[in-house]
Amino acid sequence: MNTIPNQTRPSFYSQTILLVSDSGAVAQAMEQFIFSGLQLRVAARLHTFDNLEDAVRRFVPDVAIAYFNALDTERIRQIRRIALAAPHVGILVIAPTTTASLVQEVFSAGARGYLLDMPSREELISALDRMRERGTAVDERLRGDVSLMR
Repeated sequence: MNTIPNQTRPSFYSQTILLVSDSGAVAQAMEQFIFSGLQLRVAARLHTFDNLEDAVRRFVPDVAIAYFNALDTERIRQIRRIALAAPHVGILVIAPTTTASLVQEVFSAGARGYLLDMPSREELISALDRMRERGTAVDERLRGDVSLMR
């Protein structure tokens, strides 16, 4: 039987990931370098948002990780589309924005996590762990604004 030792086995071991990104290169790098060795199943990578709802229904991911080069109202609408299409999916947004009002909108749209661009492997694992427990994951650098997001 193939098992992963307890010290390297994340608690989200069986989660299926849908990567949504406006940068194909970043999504590919995340899959190769951050997810490598974690035994997570990346069901699909999307670089267009045209068939977002269909992809969420088709691949039935546990988590959608949305990486955006910039966060704006259109990206927030896309987050809302994921949340409405599949309320069971935990949405983790990764973007460079530190503006509290935009980060608040991300959570209002249905996301359960927000990390600043580019998180370390440990930050990503920690965020996925908190989200799996039905909690909220907020980048440590934004901790002072946590009350705005709850």
